[in-house]
Parts: sequence; structure tokens; C-alpha cells
Amino acid sequence: MHELVPFCTPKTVLSYQTSTQTNTTRLIDVRKPEARARSGERIAGSTWIDPAALSPSHPVFADQTPLIFFCVHGHEVSTYACALARYVGREATMVTGGFQALVEAGAKTEPLA
Repeated sequence: MHELVPFCTPKTVLSYQTSTQTNTTRLIDVRKPEARARSGERIAGSTWIDPAALSPSHPVFADQTPLIFFCVHGHEVSTYACALARYVGREATMVTGGFQALVEAGAKTEPLA
């Protein structure tokens, strides 16, 4: 599955989180609503999009900021989101291991609002 879309490691995402540059990438959480609610947390600085709402005309694809997608474990949902982004001409990758791997690597988290 990873051969279809580019992927990055959680450590790469952590380097973006601690970078002094802003707006170099957008970290997009595409966990399903139930999985997101179950965790009770979000990765600091990420934007959540219900994966059921993604389409080629979704506003997340409107500008040219590179996108990094993650779901719970880095499988089907983030692969779909990343493939869709690339289909509409956006620079996009997905996180290997998803939310769980980001947390285990030390990504900053916040409670859901």
C-alpha cells in the first residue's frame, strides 16, 4: 500500500513541529470521528478533517502548502487522503504508523476541544 503514495516517519513530523518556520506544511488528521473521540487527544498544530468529507473540491486542497496526513495507524484512511491530494495536484505524504506512532515518538498532543 505504501508504494502508491509517499510516506514520512513520525520523526520527520516532529522536526516540522519544532521548526521555527511556519506554514511550511499542514498536518492533517483524518482519523474517523469515532477513533478521534476515543483517543480524546489531537496532535498539536494539526487540523482535523472528517475523511468522509474529503473530495477533490475540499478547501484543504485550495492552496499549495504541502500536506501531511495521518490516521490512527497509517493505513487505509491516510493512504486515501494522500492519494486524493496527489490526484488533485497537491504535494502530500502520509505518516507511517499514524497517530499512534506520532504519540509514541513524542509528538505534542492536546486534549480535544
